[in-house]
Amino acid sequence: MAALVPGKVEVTVPPGVSGGDTINVNAAGQLISCRVPDGLREGDKFQVQPATQPVVQPIPVVPEGVVVAPGDMLPHEKACLDMRYSTRIIAIVDVVLTLINLWAGGFWFLVCLIGAICGFIGAHIYNSCLVLVYVVFAWVWVAGLILNIIVVTIFFFANRHEFSWVEGSFTAWYIAFMVWSLILLVVRVYIAGFVHKFFNALQSVGDDRAKELGEHSNYDQKCVVVP
Repeated sequence: MAALVPGKVEVTVPPGVSGGDTINVNAAGQLISCRVPDGLREGDKFQVQPATQPVVQPIPVVPEGVVVAPGDMLPHEKACLDMRYSTRIIAIVDVVLTLINLWAGGFWFLVCLIGAICGFIGAHIYNSCLVLVYVVFAWVWVAGLILNIIVVTIFFFANRHEFSWVEGSFTAWYIAFMVWSLILLVVRVYIAGFVHKFFNALQSVGDDRAKELGEHSNYDQKCVVVP
């Protein structure tokens, strides 16, 4: 008798069946129809190859109250935690930039500190409302810079001839202003876009869930209970 080939199933010819007949065989949980090889008789054995089917991986469903490891957090949850740390750093940088503008003489920038402070606290305690305040202030910053650039540009071209006696200095001042303003605008757009992205991520995860994950962000031996 031939050795059993891996992947094949051994079948015994049932009573009343001989070579050339067709029989139904339960092979590896599949009901298949196969032809008995010629020359075989009742009690003889032969091998058949079950049909190959793709293996479908089951989707894990975590029921309520089941304990899972923090390493099993979903990708968007991990991204939320990662952006939380970056948002706090950005908020600190934002405070520094605001103080620089305050030193340059714009005392109204003190109001803009509210946004950065709210952003830092909101990211620290996972409070989406405070982060939203930061988002609003960040985009107001961007709008204010664009408006400022437009106003100064109009002023420069409208009054350039009146300052002809200092035209070189006036032009140099405008160029320096535009370079600084455009650099600051790029930074502000990046800050506003990143903070807005973090706010959306925090909203999708939920404040309570984010706090729970944040408490175990070191991936220690503690466990997290899925709400």
